[in-house]
Amino acid sequence: GRIQFRPIKVDAMVERILWRHGVKFLLMSATIISAAQMASDLGLKPGTWGSVQVDSSFPIANRPIFVRPSANVTRSAQDVEWPKLAAAIANIMRDHPNDRILVHTVSYALTRFLAGELDPTRVLYYEQSSQRDSALAQFREIPAAVLLAPSFERGVDLPDDDCRVIIVGKVMYPNLGDKQVNARLYSPGGQQWYCMLTVRSLVQSTGRAMRHEDDMCTTYILDRQFANLWSKARGMVPKWWADAITWEGPKR
Repeated sequence: GRIQFRPIKVDAMVERILWRHGVKFLLMSATIISAAQMASDLGLKPGTWGSVQVDSSFPIANRPIFVRPSANVTRSAQDVEWPKLAAAIANIMRDHPNDRILVHTVSYALTRFLAGELDPTRVLYYEQSSQRDSALAQFREIPAAVLLAPSFERGVDLPDDDCRVIIVGKVMYPNLGDKQVNARLYSPGGQQWYCMLTVRSLVQSTGRAMRHEDDMCTTYILDRQFANLWSKARGMVPKWWADAITWEGPKR
């Protein structure tokens, strides 16, 4: 068999592997959720780094985010809550009959469930990573298609009519079944790191269809777990992203 070793943290290694090979480094991203967390993760000492944050140039009116708590999307309550999520997605599909819709499902199990509950004439999905690219190609070809995607949080470009609606069916908490993630969570500073990772995945996932200043995309967050994340990590949420939110339910 195969044995794989993965470090819980890399801060002690980065000087030898990276920083000693240059004088100045520029790290750029739209989703550096916490510059201090990133600096700590990369072994940068206080006083050796700085950060600059700028606002989004994309108009808020073009990228509204509606928080519509519809279901508590957890495995423990799936028999009761997953049908509620399916009903909420079906309502959005009716409200956007002519738009391509990307639904972030996070898991293959939830993907399969929703595929059996929603309009089969519009729904596309994939059940293994090898089918991901073909599902994306189909999505771009079929008008008004709805793609149930467990792994489209990043690395996907869907400008203009390629996608006009994004649905966050489940908040993207890192998988605690991963031994590396689990070990990091329960190490010093792990809770903050875990929240940062979740916020970053969420912000990245809602940007898949908002690709330039004249683009337009409406986002719906349906998982009630978002309210828990908001209460724990509100200070990490980028202002430009938070400014686009309209709450259609309680913040807790």
